[in-house]
Amino acid sequence: MDVLPKRSFFMSRFGPLTSRPDRSTALVLHVVEAFGGGVAAVLTDYVASLPELQHVVLAYRRPGVQIGNGLHGRAELIDLPDGKLAQIRAVQDAVNRLRPDVIHAHSSYAGGYVRLATRRHDARIVYSPHCYSFQRRDVPGMARAGFWMAEAALSFRTDAVAAVGEWEKELAVRLPKRSKVVLVPHRVQLPADLPAPPLSNDGPVVTVGRIVPQKDPSFFADAARDARLLGGDREWRWVGGGDERLERLLRDSGVTVTGWRPRDAVLRELVGAHAYVHTAAWEGNPVTVLEAASVGLPIVARDIPPVRHAGVERLASTPIELAQMVLELDDPLRRKIAMEEAASFVSHTTARSQSGALRDLYGLAAPSTNGRVPTRASAVR
Repeated sequence: MDVLPKRSFFMSRFGPLTSRPDRSTALVLHVVEAFGGGVAAVLTDYVASLPELQHVVLAYRRPGVQIGNGLHGRAELIDLPDGKLAQIRAVQDAVNRLRPDVIHAHSSYAGGYVRLATRRHDARIVYSPHCYSFQRRDVPGMARAGFWMAEAALSFRTDAVAAVGEWEKELAVRLPKRSKVVLVPHRVQLPADLPAPPLSNDGPVVTVGRIVPQKDPSFFADAARDARLLGGDREWRWVGGGDERLERLLRDSGVTVTGWRPRDAVLRELVGAHAYVHTAAWEGNPVTVLEAASVGLPIVARDIPPVRHAGVERLASTPIELAQMVLELDDPLRRKIAMEEAASFVSHTTARSQSGALRDLYGLAAPSTNGRVPTRASAVR
């Protein structure tokens, strides 16, 4: 992906953010504490789905994270400063000066900044968890209980929840405040020049993502080792980078680690693969699984609630079970059936309207005949 140039929080088309440039069209302020990976892809799609709105993206790009330029010409991207207190002040300042119609907070920290520490000025608050923090499995149970209590309390400052998957939607409706909860489907837009999958079936077994505990590289490494012990000779390949210790664990297990790749290169990796494997220990709704299925790959995934609720059919509970499922795909007929299952998964997932779901969340009416969207004061609630 191209690396976007850093811009100061105050260096935007709004000058020092003294005023909002156009009040005849609704403005959505997106707040993102960790802009990159799946969150960046999802947010870029949201902005593209509602081009008739004004979008400002207030985001912190963590060091080493590469993001593409999909927002260019669609939204104003303003960098949040380093440090949590500085970020809270920047969010408060942006809301005070821009007076957005909708504040859309993405992920836990941004959700805290917006719902706990910011005066809304009558803006509608929409929250996208992108995987609730109380799903984590790398912290003690008491910490997870604390995360749940925080989300339960903050639910009373939430007008609507934008769930990325069926499981996240189910978790959202269990919180004490009965906020509107809407499932926002992900749209996969493949490049027109993406090559067709090769006729040969000798590609690697691939996964894509940051190498972090959430994605559970040890599960992937164990499955790769088990596949070899069971007689498999395919390359197992992790497209991405991250924690150096976990990268070393993968390489020591015979897995190829590519490091960060541009999105077009990632899609070409998928096109040339034999199968896609997903081993995350917890998840919101994996965008990469949908992208892999969209290019025609069979999917084998770890059996966790969000993946099961998404409709993926080939699920494994242990690394050796996953390895066995992957080896079964060496049979052409079984692989063909698995590819048909993946195609059905894509069709089911993308059938809904993303723009319609977002408009429902934002409380906005349909565009008028002159192409403008009413601000929230005159919108359908």
